[in-house]
Amino acid sequence: MRFKTLMLLPFVLFVTAAWPQSTESEFITRGNSYLNSGDFDRAIADYTQAIRLARTDPVPYYNRGIAFQRKKDYASSIQDYTEALRLKPGYLEVLVARGNAYDDNGDHDRAIQDYTTAIRLDPGYVSAYLERGLAYKRMKKNDNAISDYSQVIRLTPSTFRAFKERGDIYDDQKDYDRAIQDYTEGIRLDKTITRAFLGRGQSYYYGKKDYDRAILDFTDAIRLDPNSKLSFVERGNAHDDKGERDLAIQDYSKAIQIDPAYVSAYVERGVLYKRQENYDRAIQDFTEAIRLSPNNARAYYQRGLAKQKKGDQAGGDTDIAKAKEINPKIGQ
Repeated sequence: MRFKTLMLLPFVLFVTAAWPQSTESEFITRGNSYLNSGDFDRAIADYTQAIRLARTDPVPYYNRGIAFQRKKDYASSIQDYTEALRLKPGYLEVLVARGNAYDDNGDHDRAIQDYTTAIRLDPGYVSAYLERGLAYKRMKKNDNAISDYSQVIRLTPSTFRAFKERGDIYDDQKDYDRAIQDYTEGIRLDKTITRAFLGRGQSYYYGKKDYDRAILDFTDAIRLDPNSKLSFVERGNAHDDKGERDLAIQDYSKAIQIDPAYVSAYVERGVLYKRQENYDRAIQDFTEAIRLSPNNARAYYQRGLAKQKKGDQAGGDTDIAKAKEINPKIGQ
């Protein structure tokens, strides 16, 4: 969930509470209640009634735009935000909200324009930097994203999300020391963020090859979110690299229990079964991965190797040929 989405409703409730027109206020207050409970259609209906009663006020357009956005009806959302901005030019919350709608709809350039306008109007407006950083990150403009997250940290050093997001970029850039430093600061600020523990664990695992620290972080991520299937797979990988194969299989199996369609868990468990020379189970896992993901080159390649080890040379050759058809570089 976006940072700005979390910040919108308190502002809206503050504004609506001060409205002098009780009937209009009642529609908005009830609409806010529906919005908070996830009943977006009823929220939209109430905001529409409020708009009918007060067409020149931007707030019900803004609220209705939030409801449309949460329904993933981005065109309607953007239309409402635009009308709110026409009625109240420079409405910072709406500029960022419209930017979010553009960004969620894949129009990152227009999103950045809105965030930049909000920053120009208020250079200290933290949420605009946060959201612009995310848009830059999605566009792979990592230097721009790092600049925005660093500005957030300068403005409000207690913003854990800026550390987490900047840590993700450093991790992608293989700057693992900086990534770990940012994740650690983010965790210090908020010890309930699963993704920060998961990200730091991945930096320890892939970057530092520190499997013990990685396992500790993946375990914390699982403690915070017992349904984090990626955390189970990553912890399984770390257990496997430590030679703790039974623990690794338990983690891969748990990920599959959480999501029976989780392809990577079948592939990783299959690879481990193959290493244990349990070729029948390995082939079974690779076959399930292929059923779920018919163009999974790694699953074909590993199944081919397992078949060859079992003595099915022709079947193995066929699978490996299929894998190389999908990905000519596999096995190199």
